[in-house]
Amino acid sequence: MTRADALEVRLSDGAVLAVRVLGPRGATRLYLSHGNGLAIDGYRVFWEPWAERFELVLFDVRNHGRNPFHGAAGHNWKRIAADYPELRAAVDAALGEAPLSIGVFHSLSAVAAASAALRSPGLFDALVLFDPPLPAPPGHPAHPDIVANNEKMARWASRRPARFAAPEELASSFAATRSLQRWRPGTHLDMARAVLREEAGSFVLACPPPLEAHIYRTNDEPGLWEGLGRLPCPTLIVGADTTLPEADSPARLCKAAAEEFRLGYVAIPETTHFLQIERPEECRAAVERFLS
Repeated sequence: MTRADALEVRLSDGAVLAVRVLGPRGATRLYLSHGNGLAIDGYRVFWEPWAERFELVLFDVRNHGRNPFHGAAGHNWKRIAADYPELRAAVDAALGEAPLSIGVFHSLSAVAAASAALRSPGLFDALVLFDPPLPAPPGHPAHPDIVANNEKMARWASRRPARFAAPEELASSFAATRSLQRWRPGTHLDMARAVLREEAGSFVLACPPPLEAHIYRTNDEPGLWEGLGRLPCPTLIVGADTTLPEADSPARLCKAAAEEFRLGYVAIPETTHFLQIERPEECRAAVERFLS
């Protein structure tokens, strides 16, 4: 196969994932995906330097990024988690099995990967979960924190504009957002291009705001929190800096989960929820230390 391959993975409910594979064949295979409302091309500053050393399987969650829109029916946590083993089987069928298959996921895709790994032991040889907004259950001290964060983010997603004259318009909006001030130069435009698709002379969000809001509001899978103690593969949580004044719920939940279930954990100093875009070198180094 060529240096960069494109795979179209048709899932059992008819949805399609547009998958790209970069890097040397026969190397450790890293599966990479993104957070809610985002797309993996927007994380290029994080994963691109790995393309010479690892085989990268880059994919967007259904109804995000490069994928054709499939509708609201399958846009839920359970179905998104069910996509992972189907994707893994399709990639192995097309490329052959890799010596190691490692999941490296952020936020939405990280929570879904943990759920998928619990349901499908052997799905990944190891997991690296970047700042996942883990759903602490009712009665847990952290439960009010994640509920408040989910509702806050759902309200924000519901209000965000869905159509833009050009990607540069959305990039300017990202760059002016206080919570995104730590992003590396150029990444606001990377992300804007990644999350938009051209339609009738303008650009629209690939993931419609109502679907993005729905994912935030329904991040409450029963049993997932307790399941973190039974994950069937080595797992590292890479969290944002909990000491920052602007530290948000996912960072605190990551630390709490790692302590409660004795999971591998590292926090990247001076980062927020978008740590891979803010300090990509430190994030890659954390993954490489874990893999070694």
